Amino acid sequence: MQYEEGKYKLVWKTLEAGSTLLGDYTIDNITVAEDAETHVLTLTTTDTEGTWSNVNSAYGTMLGVTEGGKTAFTGFESTCKLNETKDAIEKLKLKFNISILGYEANLVFGEKAPGSETGINATTVAEGAATLFTVDGVKLSKLQKGLNIVRSADGKVKKVLVK
Repeated sequence: MQYEEGKYKLVWKTLEAGSTLLGDYTIDNITVAEDAETHVLTLTTTDTEGTWSNVNSAYGTMLGVTEGGKTAFTGFESTCKLNETKDAIEKLKLKFNISILGYEANLVFGEKAPGSETGINATTVAEGAATLFTVDGVKLSKLQKGLNIVRSADGKVKKVLVK
């Protein structure tokens, strides 16, 4: 959606971490460049944080997501192609990473996430960023339904409930 001359924003409605609904996540200041020969559009942004809205107060705030709050993102990559009449886009692909409670969420739209089975819901732990455990002390590679224990690299421990 264009909101200023040459500037666009992308909004992910009802963004989830695992099966936990967080809210809507918006990245602003996106510019678009078109390859005149292939009509492939490349989307870029200089922003490094997205903004939350419509936060699920029951679960989002428990994970550190607040209304109007900012969460950093990295690795923003996005392309799409204009259709033949140049009045619509097709084949939108988008990738970026956000960090919530010290663990990295890999967000992918338009293609399967590398090493992932669930695309946009894929959550992986970056090495050294955080370690996930069940309440019984079993180490996890991603959040699971129920109560999870998250120990960040700085030693802080939090309980995270995933419905």
